[in-house]
Amino acid sequence: MKKLFLLTPCKILITLYLFTSSSAYAENCNMALNNITTILKTIDKALVSKDFDQMSEITESLKMDAQAIINASDQCACDTAYYSAEKMFEDADGAYLAEDFNEAITFVKALKIHTELVKTQLKVCQ
Repeated sequence: MKKLFLLTPCKILITLYLFTSSSAYAENCNMALNNITTILKTIDKALVSKDFDQMSEITESLKMDAQAIINASDQCACDTAYYSAEKMFEDADGAYLAEDFNEAITFVKALKIHTELVKTQLKVCQ
């Protein structure tokens, strides 16, 4: 009888913990989604750029943004977005390290595709 009496408060505490932690996960997903919009605008700016040095500066910023999305996806427990965000980082890094302008543009285009994918996946995880 005493075991049954203790079991109910434990269930209540576990339920409260799961409820509060899931709202924290959603908060991180929302934060990542808000950042995605900014990242997409930055990507568009990179795609219209004609200056290789400016492209380098933009892609360096995009690398940091992609890392922030990786962290937020991890914290909101969205595995699919996490793995796609890693691809975002690889694309941004490839664009940053590109030998010529056309190679950088190719990586930035791939980055835009992966960013759109992360956006969709984060919406599902909310």
